[in-house]
Amino acid sequence: MPDNANVAVIKTCLYEPIVNRSYSDMAQHYHTAILAARPRHPTDKAKVEACVGIIERWRVGRLRNPTFYNLAERNDAIAEWLAKLNDGPVLRQYGRTRRQPFKEIDAPNLKPLPGEPWVHSECRRYEIE
Repeated sequence: MPDNANVAVIKTCLYEPIVNRSYSDMAQHYHTAILAARPRHPTDKAKVEACVGIIERWRVGRLRNPTFYNLAERNDAIAEWLAKLNDGPVLRQYGRTRRQPFKEIDAPNLKPLPGEPWVHSECRRYEIE
C-alpha cells in the first residue's frame, strides 16, 4: 500500500489506482498488487507506521551503547534482538507471541522472490519533428 506519493500513484481510486508505469512493472515482476490508501484518509496506514516507529525507537535504544566493529556484528545483534522481540513477551490481546500468528497466517501464503532482481528502466517519449 503506497503512500499515494506522486511518483507511485498517478490517479487514486479505492479499487484500481492508476499507477506509474515503472512502479507497475516492479509490482508485476514481484507478483504483487498495488492498493493505494484512500484519498484524504491518512489513518489507513497510521497503525502500521506507528508500530514501525515504536519498534525502531526500541531497537535504536537497545543498541545505542554497544560498540560494533563491523556490519556483521551489528546485523547479528539486530537479529538476536528481533528473535527476542518476536518470540518473547506474549501479546495480551491474543495470548500468543508475534511469531505464532505469522507462522499460522502469513508464512503459508508467502511466495519466494523471483530469481532475478527487478531492474529499473526509464521510459521517455520523444517527439519527432
